[in-house]
Amino acid sequence: MILTLYRYILRDFSRAFGLCWVALTLIVTLTNGVIQYFRVDGLNALELAQVFLLFVPVAATVVVPVAALFGAAITYGRMSADNEITACRAAGLDVHRLLRPALLIAIGVAALNYYGFNHLIPRFYRAGEAITQRDFPKLVASTLRNHRAGVVGDMALHPERVGELRVDPNNPHLQYLELERVVFLKRDDRDYGAFGTAERAVITFDMTGQPSASATLYKLRWYDNKEYGEQDSFSLPPQTREIRPKDKLTYVDLTSLRAFQRDPMLIGEVAAAVRKLRNAMTATLTYEAVADALQKGQPFRFTRGDDAAVLRASVSGRDSSHGDIGLAGPKAEVAGGGQVTQYDAATGEVLVEQAKDTNTLFVRITLRDLSADAGPRRPRQELPPMDIPAAVQGQMTALSDEELVYPKGPLPDNSSVLQARALVEKLLDRKVAQIDSLIHFRSAWAVSALPLILLAAMLGIRFRGGQVLTAFGVSCIPAFIVFLVLLLGRNQASNPQGSLHSHGLAMMWGIDALVSLLAVVAAYRTVDR
Repeated sequence: MILTLYRYILRDFSRAFGLCWVALTLIVTLTNGVIQYFRVDGLNALELAQVFLLFVPVAATVVVPVAALFGAAITYGRMSADNEITACRAAGLDVHRLLRPALLIAIGVAALNYYGFNHLIPRFYRAGEAITQRDFPKLVASTLRNHRAGVVGDMALHPERVGELRVDPNNPHLQYLELERVVFLKRDDRDYGAFGTAERAVITFDMTGQPSASATLYKLRWYDNKEYGEQDSFSLPPQTREIRPKDKLTYVDLTSLRAFQRDPMLIGEVAAAVRKLRNAMTATLTYEAVADALQKGQPFRFTRGDDAAVLRASVSGRDSSHGDIGLAGPKAEVAGGGQVTQYDAATGEVLVEQAKDTNTLFVRITLRDLSADAGPRRPRQELPPMDIPAAVQGQMTALSDEELVYPKGPLPDNSSVLQARALVEKLLDRKVAQIDSLIHFRSAWAVSALPLILLAAMLGIRFRGGQVLTAFGVSCIPAFIVFLVLLLGRNQASNPQGSLHSHGLAMMWGIDALVSLLAVVAAYRTVDR
């Protein structure tokens, strides 16, 4: 008999739950689709339809708790209104056993919530975002037209007019976008950058394999570090574009979160900060090696493949932040291509820079005010780029990421190294706290479905008859409070400070415990009444 009653309750619940679930899923999906349509106007009809379909499982997972609350309130409210609960009690049944179907439903919803937030939503969200970013030439063109601004590599472009995308007739994987009357700004890690104007620019998109974008500017006038210049053309190296959404931990599945928790160095943002620290350390060691040799009156030899450059000079100064070397009376001998060229200048500088196409470091030597016997008098001469000294490369290769972030000895007295290391430590602390808060938030939200659905069933019994919808509305109030407290707890737990982090975790699990206690009290008082 009791099993028949359970099936009866579950069947009644399924009707109310199913209708509400489908309706809410469609509403949320359509709302997201409209947002995507206005946010990414480069999507065609097929891609927009794919986004709609991919978001259906995400929306269905998100609205499950609300649909379950509605189903529980409607089912138990109707049973109370029709005096079915009173009949069961008169027949000698323990009316608390009537709540077992609600408990079973709550367990199922909690499990679905846990799986959805930890695996289903991250997977489908990333798939949907990949569609919106796949055809990024259209997105770049749309951004340039709408905002008159775009970024290619380290160059910000502000065109006055944007042409139409053209497909190469000989290679369908290549697309071109022409810009007219362009203002550009080129920046690096320093406080200064080059800027100027170009009559036109052409952005080339290569969709072979991993998409990439490069740009060529024509008829340039530029200003860079107190120097003016004109140039017929300047090319930016290809910059790859990964087909994946932004590296946000919110949309990472549980397996990846656990891996990041064990080794935070795997997080993309942390890995990039560690690479920046490694580059800063490499540059500092290179500057120290070059400055030490020159201050002792010894020449320093740079190499790159079969090319070589021997530098003799006095050190006129060092940049306090990055360690750049200022040269006085530099003399250079450059051998390459079977020729040897001598340079004699008044001043110069040695810089360690990063190649934009390969992200590798190289040494750039710039000579200024060259003497007349070195050929036609020129105010500036850049020597061919050279590799980082082999001794420095060996030191850095032997240094692991952990030893770099947590050194056993003192770091070089260089602000770029100290700032880069401080950034890595700050990122590590923040990411570890964020991962911990996300794992607890997803678990606490899934667990909260148990008391909330039981509470909705109790309120359905209490507000019988035509007030069942009132019961559903009232049951949404504690659900909203729980979700709000969980969000506040997650945000507070994302703070790496010890007290704030622990308080945030306590908030998330404390509200679950409070609602559970409220559901237990309501179950006994309401049913007994």
